[in-house]
Amino acid sequence: MAFVPQALTAVQLQQLQAWATAELGDAPPPHRATAVHLIIELADELLLHLDEPVDEVIDDAMIRLLKNLRWLTGQPLTAAQRQQWRAFNRYRPGHDREHAFPHLLAILNGNEE
Repeated sequence: MAFVPQALTAVQLQQLQAWATAELGDAPPPHRATAVHLIIELADELLLHLDEPVDEVIDDAMIRLLKNLRWLTGQPLTAAQRQQWRAFNRYRPGHDREHAFPHLLAILNGNEE
């Protein structure tokens, strides 16, 4: 079954797909492609449940996303990525997907955007 985003906009999905293409290249091994697919689904889940209380659905999804990212890159989170995670969390109470997403993308890209 094809992935149908529930919270990601078309532009956000395109940005995630561009990240995936850059991360995987042309002929990725199936297990790497699966990890990237899970990360994209989890990003959608994170935005969908952005206003959930701390330690609920969103925290579980973020942990799973970060574990998949670490497995994919073989690297722990950098200080810049942890900063982006904190910035992402600041937009949770207002359910502000538009402003939270760039921080999520910056985590994936490993930069400070």
